Amino acid sequence: MKLLIDLCECNLLLFNSTSNKMLKACVPCLLKVALKKEESEKAQKEVEIALLALSNAVPYYVMERELYLSDVTEIIKYHQEHHNLTRLAYQSVWEFLTNQLSFNQCLKKVVEDDLHFVEEVTRELEELRILIDWKREEKKKGEKEKKEVFTLKRWLRTLESCFLLYKFLEMKNVGLDRCIIELCRASREYERVITESCLSILQKSAERGAVGADALLKAGVANLISDELQRSTLIEK
Repeated sequence: MKLLIDLCECNLLLFNSTSNKMLKACVPCLLKVALKKEESEKAQKEVEIALLALSNAVPYYVMERELYLSDVTEIIKYHQEHHNLTRLAYQSVWEFLTNQLSFNQCLKKVVEDDLHFVEEVTRELEELRILIDWKREEKKKGEKEKKEVFTLKRWLRTLESCFLLYKFLEMKNVGLDRCIIELCRASREYERVITESCLSILQKSAERGAVGADALLKAGVANLISDELQRSTLIEK
């Protein structure tokens, strides 16, 4: 069984694409690993690798909901109650699920209403923003902090995909707009890739009406834009 799991993980992590037939073999195998409820460091690592591999299953192929939805829902709901996953594992299971939205729009209700994606990503981003020491140079960051930065970047990538491709997320009433703005402020002097992602998400959400102009102004976007303009002016000088 371990050999099969290793083969599935290698197939999804090392190759840019795979066959639909191979996915149908890999997905149930890796979900079985990810369903472990143990909280030991070894078990958490196994689950993390399995979910990271699953999140790398690029959405080129339609997968029947029966193949994954029940297990993925159980993994997410169990974590929401017991917090048994690492941050990277939790992000990975969400990335795997949202990847399937391009094929199955019926998942919108599950993602938004049943599993509360917007609230969850808002909480995760806020916690990561507080945990990361933004002023510390990259070479001085420990492995744990580097992993937190990596996970945060993946959350932003998932968010941006949801706004750009699936066009269903609403930022209203949960503070996601304010969370993105605060993250932009925290990162702008130290992690410009994160800052640019935040600005892109705000722009895309405003363009499609996921958040109103009044809400953005109330959240502080005007001050953010002003600060960015001043920064650009100083760099040009």
